[in-house]
Formats: sequence, structure tokens, C-alpha cells
Amino acid sequence: MISKIAGWTGSAWRKIRSDAYGNSMGVIERAHHAIHDGNHYFIAGYDELDNGNTTIFAVTAPSSAKRIHMTFAYSANKSYTLQVYEDADVTGGSNATLVNNDRNSANTSELTVVKNPTVNDLGNLLEEVKIGPSGKKFSGTEDINRENEMILKAGSTYIYKITANENDCVLAYKGYWYEIEESP
Repeated sequence: MISKIAGWTGSAWRKIRSDAYGNSMGVIERAHHAIHDGNHYFIAGYDELDNGNTTIFAVTAPSSAKRIHMTFAYSANKSYTLQVYEDADVTGGSNATLVNNDRNSANTSELTVVKNPTVNDLGNLLEEVKIGPSGKKFSGTEDINRENEMILKAGSTYIYKITANENDCVLAYKGYWYEIEESP
């Protein structure tokens, strides 16, 4: 059902859809809307690490007007440490596979993500947490809750450094982000 209420899209007025039962407006969260627009992405995988070994991701936000809203989830069967840095300097590394959540969209992310680059300067430490042997689960953690997302600083490189604190540590990770045009 189409209501008699209209909203401005930035270029035209459009009637807002409402449900057939209560004639109420349908609303979805911003991150969910980004999926529908083809502007929501993720990386995912796992590594098997021994004590003292690391997995490092360098995440570089574009200098454009696009704002990156990011969350990062991690889980392991053994103890590990996560450190997050801002304004890092890196070279090299392997390009991570960035996946669009809308599998029908041809949009590509403006974010650059490389795995295990050479770190020339870590930058400024933003967060450091040590997780015990039970690890941390993806489901229901504060780390993937959108209320705890970080809006990345334009043109800045972030380091997500995960270090195993025991041998035979199986580390799973998943980074989620969406990109939107908004004025800073």
C-alpha cells in the first residue's frame, strides 16, 4: 500500500510505502538499507596460529566523501590478543576478498583491505583486548553490534592485529562495513 506521505530522495519526491494492516510506515535500519542499496560488504575467513604468531589486516578508508561504518568480529578456540591502531603506515600484503552482501549488485567497495602487510608504523593504539581460552563468539557479541561500529577517518589506515597466545589457535574473523555519502 502506498501512503499519502512523501519523502524527498535527494532528487525527487516519492510516496512512502505503508503496511496494509495498520497503514504504518515501513522502516529499516541504515545498515540494512545499505545492503539493499548494494553498499554493504564483508570479509571473512580463519587462520591457524601458534603462540606469538599474528594475523594483521590493514584497512584504508577512502579520502572521498564516502563514510565507512565498520564492525569487526573475531572468535578463537584459544587465548589471543586483539589490537586496533589508527593512522598506520603499511606496504604490501595480500588483497583481501571484499564481498558485497547484495549478490545482485555490481557495486564495489572503496575500502582497501590487505592481509599481513609490512607494517612501517603502527600508528595510534585505539583498543587492546586479551581474550581468554574460551574465545569470543560471533553471535551476540558487542563487537558486531551496530551500536559499537566505528566510523573510519577518511584517508586513514587502520591495523587490526590479532596475536595467538597459545599454540594451535584457530582464529575466525569477519569484518562488516557499509559505505554511505554523508557530510563530515
